[in-house]
Amino acid sequence: GVLLGGPGTDAIGPRTTLLVGFVLATSSMMVLALLADSLGLAVPFGVVLAVTVVWAAALWSFSPPMQTWLLTRAEGMESAVLALNVSGMYLGFALAGLIGGVVLAFGGPAAVPWASAALLASGAILMAVSIIVAERREGSRHADR
Repeated sequence: GVLLGGPGTDAIGPRTTLLVGFVLATSSMMVLALLADSLGLAVPFGVVLAVTVVWAAALWSFSPPMQTWLLTRAEGMESAVLALNVSGMYLGFALAGLIGGVVLAFGGPAAVPWASAALLASGAILMAVSIIVAERREGSRHADR
């Protein structure tokens, strides 16, 4: 994913690369959820593997565009912004384990991809709001950078 996120950021900008990553990751989880709901454990391994590869590549493509987007707005505070970004990632990893455990305990395995898709969609909305607010504040100075 990182190998796609970097060139994607260079080619189409961080905003668009993040959007594509969120759409692919969310869609992949929705596909897994629908497959699990309709076929249960009968989903062919190759199908699960293919969807999981798309999901993982999309998720791991977030880092380069996110860092680029943040760094273009962090004049003089680059190290602090990157440290906060990494701290936020680790907090997210920890919360994912907690939320995943709760969803698994109360909703069962079939609820996990639905919860993941909902959280990814929420993250996409928060990122979109952040981009809109930042671009309004900055004007066109940092458009899709």
